[in-house]
Amino acid sequence: MKFWSILKLSWKNVWRNPTRSGVVILAVVLGTWAGIFSTGLMNGLSMQYITNQLETSVSHLQIHHPKYSEEYLPKYYLPNPDSLVKELTSYDFTQSVTARSVIQGLATSATNTFGVTVKGIDTETDSTVSNVHTYLAEGEYLSQSARNPVLIGDD
Repeated sequence: MKFWSILKLSWKNVWRNPTRSGVVILAVVLGTWAGIFSTGLMNGLSMQYITNQLETSVSHLQIHHPKYSEEYLPKYYLPNPDSLVKELTSYDFTQSVTARSVIQGLATSATNTFGVTVKGIDTETDSTVSNVHTYLAEGEYLSQSARNPVLIGDD
Protein backbone atom coordinates (compact mmCIF):
# COMPACT_ATOMS: atom_id res chain seq x y z
CA MET A 1 0.00 0.00 0.00
CA LYS A 2 2.82 2.39 0.88
CA PHE A 3 4.54 1.76 -2.47
CA TRP A 4 1.46 2.76 -4.47
CA SER A 5 1.02 5.91 -2.41
CA ILE A 6 4.61 6.98 -3.05
CA LEU A 7 4.26 6.18 -6.75
CA LYS A 8 1.04 8.22 -7.00
CA LEU A 9 2.64 11.17 -5.19
CA SER A 10 5.72 10.95 -7.45
CA TRP A 11 3.58 10.95 -10.58
CA LYS A 12 1.74 14.08 -9.42
CA ASN A 13 5.07 15.76 -8.61
CA VAL A 14 6.46 15.01 -12.08
CA TRP A 15 3.56 16.80 -13.77
CA ARG A 16 3.47 19.70 -11.30
CA ASN A 17 5.80 21.58 -13.67
CA PRO A 18 5.25 19.98 -17.11
CA THR A 19 7.87 22.11 -18.93
CA ARG A 20 10.67 21.08 -16.59
CA SER A 21 9.57 17.45 -16.65
CA GLY A 22 9.34 17.47 -20.45
CA VAL A 23 12.85 18.88 -20.78
CA VAL A 24 14.28 16.28 -18.38
CA ILE A 25 12.42 13.42 -20.07
CA LEU A 26 13.57 14.63 -23.51
CA ALA A 27 17.18 14.91 -22.29
CA VAL A 28 17.10 11.37 -20.88
CA VAL A 29 15.54 9.96 -24.07
CA LEU A 30 18.01 11.77 -26.35
CA GLY A 31 20.98 10.80 -24.17
CA THR A 32 19.92 7.16 -24.11
CA TRP A 33 19.33 7.16 -27.88
CA ALA A 34 22.71 8.80 -28.54
CA GLY A 35 24.46 6.24 -26.32
CA ILE A 36 22.78 3.30 -28.03
CA PHE A 37 23.42 4.77 -31.50
CA SER A 38 27.10 5.49 -30.85
CA THR A 39 27.64 2.04 -29.33
CA GLY A 40 26.01 0.40 -32.34
CA LEU A 41 28.03 2.54 -34.74
CA MET A 42 31.31 1.69 -33.01
CA ASN A 43 30.44 -2.03 -32.92
CA GLY A 44 29.60 -1.94 -36.63
CA LEU A 45 32.83 -0.12 -37.51
CA SER A 46 34.86 -2.56 -35.40
CA MET A 47 33.26 -5.58 -37.03
CA GLN A 48 33.79 -4.08 -40.50
CA TYR A 49 37.46 -3.43 -39.69
CA ILE A 50 37.98 -6.98 -38.44
CA THR A 51 36.19 -8.48 -41.46
CA ASN A 52 38.20 -6.31 -43.85
CA GLN A 53 41.49 -7.35 -42.22
CA LEU A 54 40.54 -11.03 -42.33
CA GLU A 55 39.56 -10.87 -45.99
CA THR A 56 42.45 -8.77 -47.28
CA SER A 57 45.54 -9.54 -45.27
CA VAL A 58 45.68 -11.79 -42.23
CA SER A 59 43.06 -14.46 -43.05
CA HIS A 60 41.61 -16.61 -40.29
CA LEU A 61 44.75 -18.54 -39.38
CA GLN A 62 48.47 -18.01 -39.82
CA ILE A 63 51.22 -20.46 -38.99
CA HIS A 64 54.66 -19.02 -38.22
CA HIS A 65 57.96 -20.18 -36.81
CA PRO A 66 57.71 -19.95 -32.97
CA LYS A 67 60.30 -17.15 -32.80
CA TYR A 68 58.98 -15.16 -35.77
CA SER A 69 56.54 -13.17 -33.59
CA GLU A 70 59.39 -12.02 -31.34
CA GLU A 71 61.68 -10.84 -34.14
CA TYR A 72 60.53 -10.61 -37.75
CA LEU A 73 63.75 -11.99 -39.17
CA PRO A 74 64.05 -14.01 -42.39
CA LYS A 75 65.96 -16.75 -40.57
CA TYR A 76 62.74 -17.73 -38.75
CA TYR A 77 61.03 -19.51 -41.63
CA LEU A 78 59.03 -22.71 -41.76
CA PRO A 79 60.97 -25.57 -43.28
CA ASN A 80 58.98 -27.61 -45.81
CA PRO A 81 55.99 -25.30 -46.30
CA ASP A 82 54.68 -27.39 -49.20
CA SER A 83 54.16 -30.44 -46.99
CA LEU A 84 52.40 -28.26 -44.40
CA VAL A 85 50.08 -26.82 -47.07
CA LYS A 86 49.36 -30.34 -48.35
CA GLU A 87 48.55 -31.57 -44.84
CA LEU A 88 46.28 -28.61 -44.09
CA THR A 89 44.32 -29.04 -47.34
CA SER A 90 43.66 -32.69 -46.47
CA TYR A 91 41.34 -31.72 -43.59
CA ASP A 92 37.60 -31.59 -44.33
CA PHE A 93 37.06 -28.29 -42.51
CA THR A 94 39.73 -26.44 -44.52
CA GLN A 95 38.30 -24.11 -47.17
CA SER A 96 41.55 -22.83 -48.68
CA VAL A 97 45.26 -22.67 -47.88
CA THR A 98 48.12 -20.69 -49.35
CA ALA A 99 51.78 -20.20 -48.55
CA ARG A 100 53.19 -16.69 -48.12
CA SER A 101 56.55 -15.17 -47.33
CA VAL A 102 56.60 -11.83 -45.53
CA ILE A 103 59.63 -9.62 -44.96
CA GLN A 104 60.15 -6.01 -43.92
CA GLY A 105 62.33 -3.77 -46.05
CA LEU A 106 63.05 -0.28 -47.32
CA ALA A 107 62.05 1.34 -50.59
CA THR A 108 64.28 4.24 -51.55
CA SER A 109 63.83 6.95 -54.14
CA ALA A 110 65.94 10.02 -54.86
CA THR A 111 64.09 12.03 -52.21
CA ASN A 112 62.50 9.60 -49.73
CA THR A 113 62.91 6.29 -47.97
CA PHE A 114 59.89 4.29 -46.88
CA GLY A 115 59.42 1.15 -44.81
CA VAL A 116 57.70 -1.53 -46.85
CA THR A 117 56.27 -4.98 -46.29
CA VAL A 118 57.17 -7.38 -49.07
CA LYS A 119 54.83 -10.35 -49.41
CA GLY A 120 55.68 -13.32 -51.58
CA ILE A 121 52.53 -15.21 -52.56
CA ASP A 122 51.47 -18.20 -54.61
CA THR A 123 49.54 -16.53 -57.43
CA GLU A 124 47.32 -19.57 -58.01
CA THR A 125 46.06 -20.04 -54.46
CA ASP A 126 46.30 -16.61 -52.83
CA SER A 127 43.13 -15.30 -54.48
CA THR A 128 41.16 -18.07 -52.71
CA VAL A 129 42.32 -16.77 -49.32
CA SER A 130 42.52 -13.00 -49.87
CA ASN A 131 40.29 -10.60 -51.78
CA VAL A 132 43.05 -8.08 -52.52
CA HIS A 133 42.55 -8.69 -56.24
CA THR A 134 39.10 -7.06 -56.03
CA TYR A 135 40.62 -3.73 -54.94
CA LEU A 136 42.78 -3.10 -58.00
CA ALA A 137 42.37 0.44 -59.31
CA GLU A 138 44.20 -0.27 -62.56
CA GLY A 139 46.23 -3.01 -64.16
CA GLU A 140 45.70 -6.71 -63.61
CA TYR A 141 46.27 -9.13 -60.78
CA LEU A 142 49.37 -11.29 -60.65
CA SER A 143 49.47 -14.30 -62.94
CA GLN A 144 51.93 -17.09 -63.58
CA SER A 145 52.28 -16.12 -67.23
CA ALA A 146 54.42 -13.06 -66.43
CA ARG A 147 58.00 -13.48 -65.29
CA ASN A 148 58.56 -12.07 -61.77
CA PRO A 149 55.29 -10.10 -61.57
CA VAL A 150 54.95 -7.33 -58.98
CA LEU A 151 51.84 -5.78 -57.44
CA ILE A 152 52.45 -2.46 -55.70
CA GLY A 153 49.93 -1.02 -53.27
CA ASP A 154 49.52 1.60 -50.59
CA ASP A 155 47.87 0.94 -47.23
